[in-house]
Amino acid sequence: MKRILSVFISVLVAVLFAVSAFAASPAVKLECGKAAEGEILYVDVVLSGCEGLTSADLKFNFDPGVLSFLGALLQGAAAGDEDLIAVFSEPADANADGCVAMSFIHLDKLSAEEGDGVLCQLAFRTGSGSSTVKAKADSFAFGNENVSPSLGTCRYSAGLGSFFKQYGSIVLICAVSLVVIVVLVVLLIIIRKMKKNIPVPVVPFDDADAAQTEARTVVLTDPEAFPEEPETAEEPETTEITEPAEDDAPYSDTEESNEKEEKDDNDEN
Repeated sequence: MKRILSVFISVLVAVLFAVSAFAASPAVKLECGKAAEGEILYVDVVLSGCEGLTSADLKFNFDPGVLSFLGALLQGAAAGDEDLIAVFSEPADANADGCVAMSFIHLDKLSAEEGDGVLCQLAFRTGSGSSTVKAKADSFAFGNENVSPSLGTCRYSAGLGSFFKQYGSIVLICAVSLVVIVVLVVLLIIIRKMKKNIPVPVVPFDDADAAQTEARTVVLTDPEAFPEEPETAEEPETTEITEPAEDDAPYSDTEESNEKEEKDDNDEN
């Protein structure tokens, strides 16, 4: 147990030493601000782990077709340090070469505040397209010791590049949400189709049940589907009335009585 604990402590100390050594190693970082086409882009030159730095020759390369160098100023604690002397390239020379040169020397050495903060700020006029600003160190001296610091870059892009740089996370979230919704809708459609295609189980039955079922079979019809035809009323029989002929005279009661009297007279005779 003690051996395992000692090995763990040794590994932890080594990791902490490596992290501290990495954090203390000198570095020159570049941080770009936000700017649209035609505006001014500010690039911060940030030193890290450079306490005790006495002199340096730095260069910042860029695309002169996209960016136009306007000038540079010392920033932060370095701006008020009278022992720090810095010289920058003229804008015309920088734009012709696509490189801003900076040389500085400190009469003593950079303080802790100056060695871990913004050293200077570069100003560029932006154009159409994209350009990378890259740092380069020709010399980086701590007294008589010259070291090679880690160097950073930053990128400017106009048009859609700057838009995605600013709103890329929102666009990505919306795109992922849209894809998830489409996938869910497709899955629901597939599940509904599968449910419709599931066969209905048929329960088998014997012949006796089949015979009884056939005997009890009754055909039901919807009365609305087959409406009854209305009953037609029978037409009444028509009787023809014949008019008497013109030659036939109407038979009256007086004629009948006369005929009866004549018959009685004949019987008496």
